[in-house]
Amino acid sequence: MRYLFAVRSLSRRQVQRHTITSANRRYPCQLETRRETVAALKKQTNARIVVLGSVPWWKRGLPNEVLRYFMLHHRLMPERSCRAEPDGSGAALRKKLVPLGAEFISVWDVMCNAEGCLTRIGDTPEDIAASDQVHLTEKSIGVFGPVHSA
Repeated sequence: MRYLFAVRSLSRRQVQRHTITSANRRYPCQLETRRETVAALKKQTNARIVVLGSVPWWKRGLPNEVLRYFMLHHRLMPERSCRAEPDGSGAALRKKLVPLGAEFISVWDVMCNAEGCLTRIGDTPEDIAASDQVHLTEKSIGVFGPVHSA
């Protein structure tokens, strides 16, 4: 109910014109809470609700994968890698929340293709796409384009 509490603490006027972005976590038990939150927001406001699906899962965390690759190959990890895993929760999230009026962006679909998932957004190790197993860096958020409305 943490999400509902945060929504209730905002005035209707504060929420009315904003975009609310929620990122998915790997915990299926939160799905019902998210459904309740989206339903409450849509009932009480005209806010745009954008839900991000789960990010590519890096078993050792992407920074460790980059270091491991460098130690084995003595060069920067390729821009894409097939070492990330999907968690599969996006379909259930989309199915539950889109009918309630939320928009859904599949992070997996944006960051991954047949060649693998993005490991970096640029040509240096500092351009890494994720700071650990599941958290995107500020640079990688740019691949989504503008999500927030003015």
